[in-house]
Amino acid sequence: MQKPSKATRPIKTAEGHAFKEAFMLMKYVSKDGKTVETVWNSRDGVSPFMLGARDVDVSLDTMLQHAHWGSDIYAPYHVPNVGDRVFVDATEETERPKCEAYLDREWDGKTLDCQAPPGEVVDPKIAREQLIDELLKESLKPGAPAAVVVTAKMQAAIYAKIVEVERNMMQARGSKR
Repeated sequence: MQKPSKATRPIKTAEGHAFKEAFMLMKYVSKDGKTVETVWNSRDGVSPFMLGARDVDVSLDTMLQHAHWGSDIYAPYHVPNVGDRVFVDATEETERPKCEAYLDREWDGKTLDCQAPPGEVVDPKIAREQLIDELLKESLKPGAPAAVVVTAKMQAAIYAKIVEVERNMMQARGSKR
């Protein structure tokens, strides 16, 4: 039997995760170095190399880049503050507003990559929804990250999950005695 190649063999980190950036606190820095944001990856999934700065129209000048990779901090029990951003798995709820904002900013409402056959008119409302659906397909690939702002409800859920994990670990230790 042939041994699987490195490309197909599942690789685990020392902590047993599939991805090196799992549960890491990571610094993102603007090109000019004036904006620095620490973002927690709340899952065992990939994180983006670039992240849009908060409350700013997206352009290359407002992008933050993952910096100082060697300084990322493994923090599986981190409880982020309300208002912090964290990476979660992308969902239609997290991505639809971004796709809509992108179209509002970039699409003239008329020109399409695929024009209607001669003599037919494309309804801009229908075309817009089709374009959003296409953008969503790209945004919602399995494991795709989304940066979201932590709410009080989200913070409470993260804390409750940590308490549950610790309780289960204590029970497991107790049953081994």
